[in-house]
Amino acid sequence: MEFSIPGVFDVQGPEKSVYKLLVTAKNEKGQDIDVSLLKFTSSDNNVATVNEKGELTLLNDGKTVITAQLGKKKATLEVPVTILRPSAVKVDSPRFSINVGETTYLPFSVISTKGTTLIDFPVKVEFEKDGIATADEVGKVTGISKGTTKVTIYAGDSSNTLTLTVK
Repeated sequence: MEFSIPGVFDVQGPEKSVYKLLVTAKNEKGQDIDVSLLKFTSSDNNVATVNEKGELTLLNDGKTVITAQLGKKKATLEVPVTILRPSAVKVDSPRFSINVGETTYLPFSVISTKGTTLIDFPVKVEFEKDGIATADEVGKVTGISKGTTKVTIYAGDSSNTLTLTVK
């Protein structure tokens, strides 16, 4: 039986982000083995954990060794992990307008400590005035009623503000 976990694996992402490991397993005849039969483990669960589906969850900076095992056969992969933390919330436009009933994204980006943009990083959105709009944890906003309100977007210890008008 033969296992492989392809590629060099250096993971950078926000804390608690999840990545799927690409694992292949073949028997002595070269036939694929059902990967769901494998047992996955992490050598350091403080750095990253891995579940029964081979999904890696990032927790802290460091290195861990991921093992895929079936019976006595196993394959390992050293995984360096870098947690990308938010350092700034960049507002692309200080004033933003939408219509009642319209749903779109607020014009902002979350910037990491490494200067990269964190895609779909969870944020907290607060409105100065209630009932004008709602927003979810990635900044998708829906106009509820006509009005103007200040909107503050929080990511980690960083925040920024814009003015939203619902027409």
